[in-house]
Amino acid sequence: GLIAGLVGCFRGLTVRGGSKGLGTAVNETVVLCVVALYAVNVVLTTIGVRFGTGH
Repeated sequence: GLIAGLVGCFRGLTVRGGSKGLGTAVNETVVLCVVALYAVNVVLTTIGVRFGTGH
């Protein structure tokens, strides 16, 4: 939730262009959240595999 919240707040504070700009910002936020969550998942999984318990 932290990543989605940070991205949403950043995009919400920088939106321009009225309701059309808001719609575009929401779409960009969703896409960016999915990409960011995927990237964080890959990094954490890699760390877990390399430094895991060995089971």
